[in-house]
Amino acid sequence: MKIYRYWHFIEREIGGTKVRTRAGSNESPAQAALLAEQKFELYRRFADPALTPPSPGELAAFRKEATGSSEYEVPICEEVVEELDKHNAVTRNRYGALVLNSEDHAFLDIDFCNCPPPGFGERLRAFFGGAPLRTPEERLFELLRKVINDRLPYTPVRLYRTVKGFRMLLKNDCPAESPAMQKLMKELFCDSLYASLCARQKCYRARLTPKPRRIGMKNTALKFSFPYDEAQNKERKAWLEAYERRSAGYAVCRLVKCFGPELNTPVVAYHDRLCGVGSDKPLA
Repeated sequence: MKIYRYWHFIEREIGGTKVRTRAGSNESPAQAALLAEQKFELYRRFADPALTPPSPGELAAFRKEATGSSEYEVPICEEVVEELDKHNAVTRNRYGALVLNSEDHAFLDIDFCNCPPPGFGERLRAFFGGAPLRTPEERLFELLRKVINDRLPYTPVRLYRTVKGFRMLLKNDCPAESPAMQKLMKELFCDSLYASLCARQKCYRARLTPKPRRIGMKNTALKFSFPYDEAQNKERKAWLEAYERRSAGYAVCRLVKCFGPELNTPVVAYHDRLCGVGSDKPLA
């Protein structure tokens, strides 16, 4: 998981084309600025035929310095609101909601729209007066129950209802980028983009507060593009105060069923508290 506290952006021209680079650091703003300058210099050497292009060794060395890893990772460029521990951090996403980023707890959201349609046999029985067609919620719940019982019989799993589907939460012994976890997400019909981001960012993400548009708040894509525009601080603070007041009347998910041994960790407790689990508030 790569989440940096300090970011630096550079926007300059290379051969008449504007190029924007960024780099992050947990050490200091100066370190982030230095890495951004180094990154821009690599781009310039690629683009200018009069300069010596960077060697594979230089690229590998920079990548390791910039990400702390010899493998490519996509850093999460969001404000760090709270660090729960070295494996879990809460950030604010581009539209203003809080998000839990976790390396050791797997959060898998599956929407009803991704659930397979009724099979031919089920449709035929319903047509001839047999059992009525199951709702998308019933079909998806049965699919998740079967996968959990077949694939994860001894794994503690918590299943939540969201406004558009279900959220699975399990203690993660398998990294997000592992073939086994990627296969599981595919079997559960998780969003393919989410599965790809989990693999590239090497963590899972779970939204903790409502989507603003679902509770009547205005779009905030520009206001929460991090690092923030200082000129918008007053406007951003006012929006957040209104968002927090309105969010208090909604929940993100509610617990439906627990499978296997009890899963009781500080991260689970934090997730449930911020998501409004156990309340009778409407989902958003």
